[in-house]
Amino acid sequence: MKGLANTTVFRIFNKKTGLFSKGGSPPGWNKIGKVWKQLSHLNLHFGQVDAKHYIDCDVVQYETIITSTFSAEEFIQIIHKRHAERDARQVARAAEERKQQRLCEYEKLKKEFGD
Repeated sequence: MKGLANTTVFRIFNKKTGLFSKGGSPPGWNKIGKVWKQLSHLNLHFGQVDAKHYIDCDVVQYETIITSTFSAEEFIQIIHKRHAERDARQVARAAEERKQQRLCEYEKLKKEFGD
């Protein structure tokens, strides 16, 4: 496909914690981290931070591979459908909970005042 190509990206991995750098100075860390799209951007980052923040870290280089493409419009429709189904389940669950509460109240009133 025109305009689509495999690319190289970079992340910084802390071998002690198993977390990835989120960038910044000092850098934050999490399971996903930041992706630097160009080596020059990573070089700029390293120039702005103290090296002590990256002791026991590796730069991980990834080669992205395009495995498939699909229609964004269809994808959005699927997401909207899933959200609508989730919302309908939540509404039904809330209605059932209200019904159970009313039934419980009814039973209490029956005991108090009889049939």
